[in-house]
Amino acid sequence: MVLDGLLRGRAWVVLVGALLAGIVFLNVSVLELNRGIARTDAKATALERKNSSLRERVATLDSAERIQRVAETRGFILPRPADVTYLRPKRSDAKLAATRIQPAAPQPATPQETATTTPPAAATAPPSASLPTAVSTP
Repeated sequence: MVLDGLLRGRAWVVLVGALLAGIVFLNVSVLELNRGIARTDAKATALERKNSSLRERVATLDSAERIQRVAETRGFILPRPADVTYLRPKRSDAKLAATRIQPAAPQPATPQETATTTPPAAATAPPSASLPTAVSTP
């Protein structure tokens, strides 16, 4: 009797309606998630294609033959094995380099700065006369 009254009453209709609305809401949510997943998948596929073409371009640009051709067109030559030497650093080289460090040359002033600033009072000392000169080998 009680069950019969519940099934024929308005509460049952409201409960079934609420359950159906919940099912519809869940279906809509799942469809939105699927659409987002499809969009992300499409972006991932496009990025994979682009990465593949970029890898191909890097492989082409990284080719040793291409680099040699470009170097030759710009006037570079490949040294003979006998022309290649290695330097052995000495402790005195570091000390000499440290003593030769000089402050950077002052930058040219803009017209606005010349009107508001004064020139530096002291100039740096001239470079040492014992600096080595470049030596070229035949």
